[in-house]
Amino acid sequence: MSRPPTRAPARIPARIVVAAACVATGILLAGPRSSLGPSSRPVFWPAWLGAAAALVGAVPARRHRVLRGVLMASAMTGVSAAWTTVRHDRAAATDLRTLTRGQAGVVRLCGNVVADPVTTDAATAVLARFHYRTSSTRFELDVDTALDHTGGGHRAAGRVLVRVAESVEPLNAGDRVRVTGMLLPPAAPRNPGTIDRRRTARVLGSAGLLRVPGRDMVVVERSGAHPFRPGRAALRREAERLLLADLPGGAGAAERDALLRAMLLGRRDASFGALHDAFRRVGLAHLLAISGLHLGVLVGLVMLVMRAVGAHRRGPQGLVVIVVVGAYLLLVEARLPVLRAGLMASAVGVGMIARRRWPTESLVLAAAMILLAWRPNELANPGFQLSFGVVLALLRGVPAVRRRWFPKPPGGAGTFGDVLADSVAGAWCVAVVAWAVATPIVLRHFGMLSPGTVPLSVVSLPVASVTLVLGYVKIIAGAVLPPAVFLLGPPLAWSSDLLRLLVGVADAIPGSVLHLPRPGTPWTIAALGWSTAWMTGLARRRRVLAAVAVVLVGWLAAPAVPWRGTPALRLDTLAVGNGSCHVVRADGRTLVFDAGSAADPDAGRRTILPALRAIGVRSIDVLCVSHPNLDHFSAVPEIAAQLAVGEVLVTPLLLEAARADPESAVAALLDDLRNRRVPVRAVAAGHRVTLGRATARWLHPAADARPENSNDGSMVVVVDGGGRRLLLTGDIETAGIDALLDHHGDLRADVMELPHHGSFSDAARRLVDRLHPEVVVQSTGPARLARDAWSGLPERTRRVVTARDGACRVVFPRDRRAPIEVGTWIAGTDTDSVRDTRDAHAAPTMSP
Repeated sequence: MSRPPTRAPARIPARIVVAAACVATGILLAGPRSSLGPSSRPVFWPAWLGAAAALVGAVPARRHRVLRGVLMASAMTGVSAAWTTVRHDRAAATDLRTLTRGQAGVVRLCGNVVADPVTTDAATAVLARFHYRTSSTRFELDVDTALDHTGGGHRAAGRVLVRVAESVEPLNAGDRVRVTGMLLPPAAPRNPGTIDRRRTARVLGSAGLLRVPGRDMVVVERSGAHPFRPGRAALRREAERLLLADLPGGAGAAERDALLRAMLLGRRDASFGALHDAFRRVGLAHLLAISGLHLGVLVGLVMLVMRAVGAHRRGPQGLVVIVVVGAYLLLVEARLPVLRAGLMASAVGVGMIARRRWPTESLVLAAAMILLAWRPNELANPGFQLSFGVVLALLRGVPAVRRRWFPKPPGGAGTFGDVLADSVAGAWCVAVVAWAVATPIVLRHFGMLSPGTVPLSVVSLPVASVTLVLGYVKIIAGAVLPPAVFLLGPPLAWSSDLLRLLVGVADAIPGSVLHLPRPGTPWTIAALGWSTAWMTGLARRRRVLAAVAVVLVGWLAAPAVPWRGTPALRLDTLAVGNGSCHVVRADGRTLVFDAGSAADPDAGRRTILPALRAIGVRSIDVLCVSHPNLDHFSAVPEIAAQLAVGEVLVTPLLLEAARADPESAVAALLDDLRNRRVPVRAVAAGHRVTLGRATARWLHPAADARPENSNDGSMVVVVDGGGRRLLLTGDIETAGIDALLDHHGDLRADVMELPHHGSFSDAARRLVDRLHPEVVVQSTGPARLARDAWSGLPERTRRVVTARDGACRVVFPRDRRAPIEVGTWIAGTDTDSVRDTRDAHAAPTMSP
């Protein structure tokens, strides 16, 4: 068969490139913004007036093409900036975010259920079954009325995510309900490495999370009130039934079903979180989010069927493409990646109907501008950047890279082996170009580098495509010919299981993902410029490209270099609500003292692991579990699964508790660590651990201690480093504190943890007065802070509270004369500032 040479892609019209650049520039000039109230900068009127002046100036400049072009570009930029201000900074008076003023409070809301509620277990964590939370029900509510204390209704607009602490049945999409609960607006991130949900809420127009304690506070006023949503929900349920019908059971069936629901229907449930994390770590998260790949496979399948039945005309093909894409968008969850892909696919269909071969890049840019006109803040969304950036890179970069790496002969016959090699070469070029463009964006937003993505993509993409084809055919054929469901079930299960196996093997390989400090925007732009120059061949001098690459790598690694020298000791206390997680580092060694939360049963995956990676923890030498309370060790299994843990230290009392109750959470913890082959050792007072030049010593409990309650048997550890001392107290209460002071009368500490999450008692106050520390750290939730009794501390003592300040860090400089440095995590900023501990109002931010 003949193999013509690869043609170079057509030029993109300059006008649409300039227009897209102007729209993006205007959005950047108008942001970032607050989701409430008036603009913090007067952008609206200057932008409109500047745009009008530019348009007026462009009229007499018709003969000066360059000047006119500059003025028109300036006008478009001004219009974009003004429109962005209108869309995101000027909320209507009836907007729910305006009515609540962004404050938490009890509300009563009325509205329509957007989609079928999802009932989930507490979490997917190993120890989640021991958590006090049972199953919960989540659904999105489209609010139209807010009720006051008299029962009077007021017009309101907006959406909230409702989470009911019990199962709620029957409740379906389209039902009109009245809900009473605590509305929590999107909060700033309290730990490094966690997601800023304010940005997501701003893009989605969400007012926050509505927590409802019981099902009796959800009242269905009218079933099926919405004219469209009940039918759409029924269609989704039927598609899911056809997709999952007659699939083999067995181990891993729940995770496989979650994978198929996510890949083909965009539906995410409780078992989806851990699966998504694994795909994201190996660089294949795009396979789970319905996007261009999924619609491309669907459209390709439809085109193949049409050509098989003799429909070769482009007009009918384009019409069918638009109809199929529209129907699919009605079927799946309406997430932004789906809408982006649907908009691009529909643009291609319009081009086919018009019988014009518009440059595909122009259609992609037009789709991007339409989406930005609807939601300008999407420009800062990593999903938007990856979707459009990678698609444009594939369209422009793959042909150029393929011509350089795998040049084709001008003609001649090709064997099956040649065709196969050509397909592999094409897949390799696609994977390399996509990785080169996606990597700077992923590093900027997530701080992750997946070196094995390219070969893994080449291997997994065919498997994912087969899974998509089988799934689509199973849904469509099952609706028409029910026996097809039984025939297609086994191959669909085999292909999805193979995809899970590939990801699991890749995720288990050491170094499959590297967690690096997140670079700034200038580095990201420079790296994208380098990738563009390399793949399109704009910079043909290899030495120049190599030199720039070396500079970029050095620039990326620079934040990890300890320019000021390593401190003698560093303590990081993460914000985990009612729980504890203290990270102590000295001379390259890491000790973690407790890792758990009573507020979130899945805190290990959602909070602790991302924070550990963000502050630069790659392995743990010693992990201590202070005592057998779940809020101090619930995240240990997840940490041991993702990071190398040298050993876990526990108290003899914890081992006794596990032996006394083999069905307890402590016994499950020890079983999990034993299965992972993590050494577990019981230690007591007198034990020592060396952390470089620092030393950790156990002061409590004694080996023969038999306290009346488990809290008084908590570990108490003192860490000496740099001539200063850190005291970690666990949950000791009155009896434990008295025993500690009796046996260590000369005890001192420069920094200490408030015992039992800061629960106030005379004994705890006596301990603080005896030690007279410079800094006290309190790891607690908001409820304990609300009834705070620690306001009377000495003026020289600074207290940092995770419920108020977020995660905090305390650094002991090597110079004993230098003050202790204290920082708190504020709004996820990346800057770093150091203040003296005596400044009680200082709140510098954290950095690795």
